[in-house]
Amino acid sequence: MAAPTSWNPIKLQLPQMTLPRFNGEIAQYLEFRESFFSIMNHLHLDDLTKLHYLKSSISGEAADLLRSLPITGQNFSNAIATLDEQYGGIPRIKHAIILDMQNLPNLKTNEDPSALHHFAVQLGMLFDRALMLGCNVDNESTITTIADKLPLRVINALITLGRPPYSTTTRVMIQDIKNFSNSEKFAADLHNNRQQRHHATTM
Repeated sequence: MAAPTSWNPIKLQLPQMTLPRFNGEIAQYLEFRESFFSIMNHLHLDDLTKLHYLKSSISGEAADLLRSLPITGQNFSNAIATLDEQYGGIPRIKHAIILDMQNLPNLKTNEDPSALHHFAVQLGMLFDRALMLGCNVDNESTITTIADKLPLRVINALITLGRPPYSTTTRVMIQDIKNFSNSEKFAADLHNNRQQRHHATTM
């Protein structure tokens, strides 16, 4: 008779949770608040400990708002109420996100692939946040705002794809910009690595 198969439980090493950070940028407040409460509820902490963690998670203007607040259990709800009053409210957050999209850098004369890649990442993040909050950003006005900041090489690439600005949706346009920037950055990184290796072998 065959010996019974032994069973050894698999030990999983779960990743440590890192507290979210908030420095007073209104567009990031909702994400910070939800992430912070998710972690706190998971850990089942008392309000005094939560306030300690809250104060350690904020910086800049947000930290200044709570600096004089005594660390007591009952002040945790007061601290959250203070931050909500200053940074909360869906209309205020919507406005901040739209403003951040409008204030993205103008890259018309910028040939740096890294700058375009950073632009595309920030644009995609802001667009997704705006949609989640119910903002009407998939429209011609947003496309105009984005197109006016793009360098000619990106506009030409969109035309080559058969999806020039104003002939597609904002979402598709942003995805096309992301794809172009990823390819361009990959090629630039590859070229730079080759240049570095060549330089190292000729020294």
